[in-house]
Amino acid sequence: MKQKNRTENGLEELGTESVGRLLWKYIVPAIVGLLTYALYNIVDRIFIGQFQGQIGLSALTIVYPALMIYFSSALLIGGGGSALISLRLGENNEREASNILGNAITMGVFISVAISIFGLLFAKETLQLLGANDEMFPYAMDYYRILLLGIPFMALGFALTFTIRAEGNPKLVVYLMLVSSITNIILDPIFIIGFSMGVKGAAWATFIAEAFAFFFAVRYYAAGKSNLKIRPNDFIPRKNLCKQIFLLGFPACITDMMMGLQSLLMNLQLVKYGGTVAVASMGIVFAVYTVAQMPMFAIADGFQPILGYNYGAGNFARVRRIVLMVMLIIFGISILLIVPVVFKPDLFGKIFTSDAEVLLVATKGLRYFMFGLPFFGLYFCGTRYFQSIEKAGFANLLSFCKPFVFFIPVLYISAWAWGLDGIWLAEPVSLFLSSLLVSILFFYPPSQKATG
Repeated sequence: MKQKNRTENGLEELGTESVGRLLWKYIVPAIVGLLTYALYNIVDRIFIGQFQGQIGLSALTIVYPALMIYFSSALLIGGGGSALISLRLGENNEREASNILGNAITMGVFISVAISIFGLLFAKETLQLLGANDEMFPYAMDYYRILLLGIPFMALGFALTFTIRAEGNPKLVVYLMLVSSITNIILDPIFIIGFSMGVKGAAWATFIAEAFAFFFAVRYYAAGKSNLKIRPNDFIPRKNLCKQIFLLGFPACITDMMMGLQSLLMNLQLVKYGGTVAVASMGIVFAVYTVAQMPMFAIADGFQPILGYNYGAGNFARVRRIVLMVMLIIFGISILLIVPVVFKPDLFGKIFTSDAEVLLVATKGLRYFMFGLPFFGLYFCGTRYFQSIEKAGFANLLSFCKPFVFFIPVLYISAWAWGLDGIWLAEPVSLFLSSLLVSILFFYPPSQKATG
């Protein structure tokens, strides 16, 4: 019966199905889900921009760095938990995998509730620190407080999509993301326009959408459809498991936090060397580049359970084939995305603005950023690779080196030397250096797990 359950839940195929077919099965749904997720964030801004104006958009923008940091808690729990679950399933240790899931959920509850309480208690101070002025402050506060209430739903719901994918059910993850995204897109016009709620409407639409996704993820486990059977004592924290989840999830968590820090530092340099026009242009560059990054996030999310399962099972030749295939996919998708943006960047810029001056600066920034896309794919997938094989030290090294060793020095030196062009160069150059470090660590001997 146990063997049948493993087969029905897609576990056996992780070690036997052809690598190409498996990656297609896991990566394509992840791309669909993440692009849908990105779409509803863009729709939020379209409705607020059209019907609430500049103040509404500024309120959403000023809150974004804090929410990005809070969101990293989901990556901490989901990334670390799913990596361990994949490894234990590969070792045919489903009982331990279920224990890891229970501990991950417990950690997620404590961390997300603590974040929500802390955020509500210090909401005013946080918004002041983020730079909210008197004009945008009340709008930002309305939006911020509502989303803080939804942090537990958001963090736990997103973390559970990682664990569901890790046990061989990527299609369900797509359904969960579609439910969340479609709910948000439907509720946005109803709340923002129909009920004239403005930014409060956008916040409540997001809150309800995240709660729906969380509810359906919990229902999946509660209904016994999962291969992982959680018992009440699985929720009791075990020090060694919580430590492993934290260590393996920390690289993805810190990467997300550092992306917020990088955006802040880059904005300060853009103001210095290009003023308001440069900052507005960065908004366009960031929007287009974020959508282009989604396939890379999807590749990382998709290949992690496959790689972790096979590494846990000792199938090292298969692990090498998976890595090689992932590298080919990264470069193939990068070329498809780079070519249209590099040759026709103005077409993408005009989606957001008709200002000729802003478009001129944005098109140059788009070209620079897009050339860094394949290196971003190698860097980000590299951190997930080391997570999957329980080399948290290497993953943490990559997470810290990218912002502190590469990006910040390159940003300030190149901005001083070449002004605005130097600022655009900082991201692709730092990503190139980070991908070189990934290559060095990948071939670092000896890296194979002892088979006993």
